[in-house]
Amino acid sequence: AMDRKKNILYFADSSNNRIRMLNLTSNVVFSLSSTVGAITNPMGLYYDEDSNVLYVCDPPSVVRGVNLTSGQITIIAGKTGLIGYN
Repeated sequence: AMDRKKNILYFADSSNNRIRMLNLTSNVVFSLSSTVGAITNPMGLYYDEDSNVLYVCDPPSVVRGVNLTSGQITIIAGKTGLIGYN
C-alpha cells in the first residue's frame, strides 16, 4: 500500500509478524510497533489516507484496521480463531 504522494510504502513482513513502512525519500524502513502481538500473519494491505487507517488481512479469518494516528487496532471483519462466515 502506498500514500498518494508516493513517499511512503507500507508492506507486510509476514515472516516476522510485522508491518513495515518504507520512506521512499530517505530509504529508511520503520516497523509499526503498535502491531506487535496483535497482528500475527499480515498479508494484504490497503491504506485509506483520508482516515489514516491501514487495513490488514490477518489470515486465516480477520481483517484489522490500524489507526496510524492513535495506534489503535480494531477488528473490521471476521473473528479471531473462527474460520468462515455466517
